[in-house]
Amino acid sequence: MDPQEYYGQVEEWVKQGHFTRDALLHTLSSRTKNFGILEDDEEQRLHETFDSLCADNNGPRYLSQPAFVSFLQRSGFLPSSMNEAGAILYRSLINISQAPFYQHSARQLTLNDLLQSLIWTDYDRSRRVYEESEDSRTRTPADTRRIIFQSLATARNDKKALKQSEQRAFDFPSFHAHRREYAESNSDDEGDEMFHDLLDALFVAQPTPKIEIAPVPRDYFRLLAREIHRGEPYLHDLIIPIDEFREFVKLLLFAHFGRPSVQIEEMTGLDYSADCIFRRFVRNSDVGITWEAFDQALAATPEILTGLKHILSCFYTTPDTDSLAQRLPQLRNIATLPVFAQLSTILSDTVCFDQLQFYNTYNVQGTSINASTIANEITTAPDPLILLISGKLTSTGEKAIFGYYLPWGDEMTLLVCFSSS
Repeated sequence: MDPQEYYGQVEEWVKQGHFTRDALLHTLSSRTKNFGILEDDEEQRLHETFDSLCADNNGPRYLSQPAFVSFLQRSGFLPSSMNEAGAILYRSLINISQAPFYQHSARQLTLNDLLQSLIWTDYDRSRRVYEESEDSRTRTPADTRRIIFQSLATARNDKKALKQSEQRAFDFPSFHAHRREYAESNSDDEGDEMFHDLLDALFVAQPTPKIEIAPVPRDYFRLLAREIHRGEPYLHDLIIPIDEFREFVKLLLFAHFGRPSVQIEEMTGLDYSADCIFRRFVRNSDVGITWEAFDQALAATPEILTGLKHILSCFYTTPDTDSLAQRLPQLRNIATLPVFAQLSTILSDTVCFDQLQFYNTYNVQGTSINASTIANEITTAPDPLILLISGKLTSTGEKAIFGYYLPWGDEMTLLVCFSSS
């Protein structure tokens, strides 16, 4: 087809109202349902949970923030001392549900919002909403991470970082490497990742009977995307407020292994472990958390968002009475539940924490144990091996835990712990 014919077709669809905000969100919502991204029993459970919690004031049905927080508390995923984190999550889900649009509004969480947020926070689910062909762009895990970042962020001025944006557009895990065939840069002179997110949505929303056979190519929606996106912030204009994100990280760590087996009061060191992870995200405490800092920190803690999946799963699955949290080995002085969770965010898919065995634990306070003894323990212990050493920094007196992972071997992982107290 001639390029002018493509542009004419897009213009005609605009006149017919196919690309208004509501129409675009409706099309994306329909695609999530048409592809059966949730199993039938999961979707039924989601409806039942929502119906049991929602408010109906002679208008649209919605799940209020207090009802949302209360449900998470009853489900065991939100201690009462972390209500603010629950409120942050509630607002985040509303914002996620509006992707590809960036808008922080005071609206309530509808059933469709809840469903969309479940989709957009999971790469393997959300990528199926979009087409993968020579006429479009393959979505990457970075798109999912970016949408979560946007949902937590507020606006500020900064410079773009195109080079890293281009790299993320081609960054796939090894088991998704084949998807690079249709990967394209999603940051250029016309717009950044948020602009291209809208462009992806416009492409799949075109009312072509068989989009996989004869679609209007993605590039012919650029003029329309620029018009819709005009006045919106750039991705690199956004930051996450530091204090709010600290609470959010603590919640993610609390729920990392599923529904916790102990009360938060028994989670010794949760604040310390959460702060250790949180500090990875903060480059400048006077500015906030930028997209670049957020994504680079996620690369260092690739499983930190696992807790979010566990929390959201309670809306559409029956609570698991045999969660990983119930099957962890008996906790010790250093190897606490928060430390296990912290290690698990870093050691992505390399350690089965429910199969950990303690090889030895030493309290070096008042003993003659020295560096050669530690070296001998590491040399003679079976591997794979996790070594934890707890003590205090001599310069500040601040508590510190040093961790070392020796990944060789194919048996269950063993723990060696040294403590000065």
